[in-house]
Amino acid sequence: MAELTKHWTERDVDDYLYRIASDFVRQIEKLLESNEANQTALAKRLGVSRGRISQVLNNPGNLTLKQIIKYARALGRKVSIVAYDDHDPGNLNGPISAEVFSGCWENAGRPSDFFALRESTKSTRSTARSRPQKRATARPSVSGARRNP
Repeated sequence: MAELTKHWTERDVDDYLYRIASDFVRQIEKLLESNEANQTALAKRLGVSRGRISQVLNNPGNLTLKQIIKYARALGRKVSIVAYDDHDPGNLNGPISAEVFSGCWENAGRPSDFFALRESTKSTRSTARSRPQKRATARPSVSGARRNP
């Protein structure tokens, strides 16, 4: 078997675009599954047919940035484009998913600007420093055998 030297998104820009658009569609689907919205309501807000929503969800490759913004706003969400350095210049791993970025943003307290981010990281660092360190001690398990927590 040949060694993987590039992620499939490195073949061409259209593949990379498809991956990013699919990532966006996955976020829309999660919102639809969580009952925050449904395809009919989304179609109505966008002024398109429910069939068009289904087409986009099944084949996101033709989504434009303008359409992505319209879909996000219709669902009460925002869009951000992030260029980042993940120390993978050969693109062996492909793009990082939006879930990673949104998870990090949420863990940082959902900062709305650089100053809020700086404050959240300061408080995170000081909280981590002020926590007493837990000592790993052996505790007997229910069966009486010793184990580490």
